[in-house]
Amino acid sequence: MKLFREALFYVKIYMPIAVVICLIVWSILEKQQYGFILYVFAIVALISAGMFAWEAIDMKIKRRQGIYPKKGQVTEADVKRLALSGYRSLAVRARVELNYEISKRAENEVDKIIAKDSKGPTET
Repeated sequence: MKLFREALFYVKIYMPIAVVICLIVWSILEKQQYGFILYVFAIVALISAGMFAWEAIDMKIKRRQGIYPKKGQVTEADVKRLALSGYRSLAVRARVELNYEISKRAENEVDKIIAKDSKGPTET
């Protein structure tokens, strides 16, 4: 029930924004009678609002399950654990949050962690 309330919270945030954008575009396009473009834009706006809401809900779920660390508590060990557990995209996100890096650089660092582990233990 708590998850449903949080989902409803995010929908309440993003849906009015999408509706306002659609109304503004509608008022502009109404004068020029581009009804089809209006409907396409409205659908795209609603889908994007839903995607933002879903991403926020999914991150809450991952934090509750213990897969992703709590906000502001990301460590280098978490990045390595996520990368080696198969959560590459979460590892990249954690790396960006940890070091405020550019996403591409964080991807390269996570790929290095995965490649280093896939080689196995080194002999001396």
